[in-house]
Amino acid sequence: PRGGGQPVPLCATASGHVIEIASGRTGFRYVVISAAGVKGPPDTTPFLARLPSRIIRALLGTTYLDKDAEAAVLAGSSVEWVLIRPPGLTDGPPRGNVKSDATRATGGRISRDDLARFAVMMTTDPTYVRQSPFVAG
Repeated sequence: PRGGGQPVPLCATASGHVIEIASGRTGFRYVVISAAGVKGPPDTTPFLARLPSRIIRALLGTTYLDKDAEAAVLAGSSVEWVLIRPPGLTDGPPRGNVKSDATRATGGRISRDDLARFAVMMTTDPTYVRQSPFVAG
């Protein structure tokens, strides 16, 4: 933060504003791209597979606190939402084979293109409404 102040929970605040505006509207779904290390529904990923995310969380503590707060804002809302939890992003070509799971990490990488396509698909696909799926390519 500039000026030595406290970090601003940008993601949680922005999502709170979107939810406030969207509440009570039909046909609206809020799709958020977050990170694999963000706390979501019960995570059944084996411990060793979660280790890289735990290390990253330790290094980027305030960022992950904001993303966790954003997930809590979504969970406490009445709107339809999907919070996507990708692992490491690549600049490589799309593979077109996105794996997703609501409770378990599905891999270590995904191309930005594949992630974007998955996010757009979630605007109309009901599979993960009010869930936080892990994705990988």
